Amino acid sequence: MEENTPSLNNEASQDVPQEVSQVLEELTPDERSLIIQAIKQETFRGPIPHPDILKGYEAIKEGFAERIVQMAEQEQESRIKVNETIVNGTLKANSRGQWMGFAIAVLFLGASVALALYGQSVVAGILGGGTIVSLVAIFVTNRHGASRTEDKHP
Repeated sequence: MEENTPSLNNEASQDVPQEVSQVLEELTPDERSLIIQAIKQETFRGPIPHPDILKGYEAIKEGFAERIVQMAEQEQESRIKVNETIVNGTLKANSRGQWMGFAIAVLFLGASVALALYGQSVVAGILGGGTIVSLVAIFVTNRHGASRTEDKHP
């Protein structure tokens, strides 16, 4: 074999399944070289380009790599601020909804007591009982809904 011919004994072939290795061994060195070059792949994911790509930008003009990193940092800061705004808004809306629900419950229960004092016990019972049942249903449903959400998102 020639020195430049890829062999299946190098580090790159360690992850090649045995079936693929057997097929590659049956090929001529040129065919094997072509196949190995075609299946080699490298991936990189992140907020900034791969270090080799950053070096290329820096080779174009000094300071480009630093500018790209600064842009990524600014984008991250912006995302954090947006997320904080969303979370704070959601918390305020939930709190406002709870206070409104409390006010409505107090109003209905007060009306129920007033109706009972004026001799309308059936209407008072329906209004007060309905309010209590509704509140219990909301809290029980919310508690079960929260536990399902926690199970899905550890």
